[in-house]
Amino acid sequence: MRRIDFSTTLGNTELWEVVNRAHMAHTFHVHGVSFRIQSRDGREPPPWERGWKDVVLIRRGESVRLAMTFTQPASEAFPFMYHCHMLEHEDNGMMGQFTVVRS
Repeated sequence: MRRIDFSTTLGNTELWEVVNRAHMAHTFHVHGVSFRIQSRDGREPPPWERGWKDVVLIRRGESVRLAMTFTQPASEAFPFMYHCHMLEHEDNGMMGQFTVVRS
């Protein structure tokens, strides 16, 4: 719980690419921020995926690009998490933590 995987700056906009190399689909969730799906396997997402999200289904072998702006601070004492939203995967540590700091 004390591990911090990365830090970003308050107000930053980032583009994350999340790749599923596993044998099954995963529901990827990010705390403290909403995102927009920019692409799925390099293609524009379908209309129902173009709104604001905080969870995205990533199928086996897929890659999604997510755009997000960090508007809430998160300290090392209270970091945000990103993780698979399946309970058994969360329980097995399929997650990371990050901070959002003031510049």
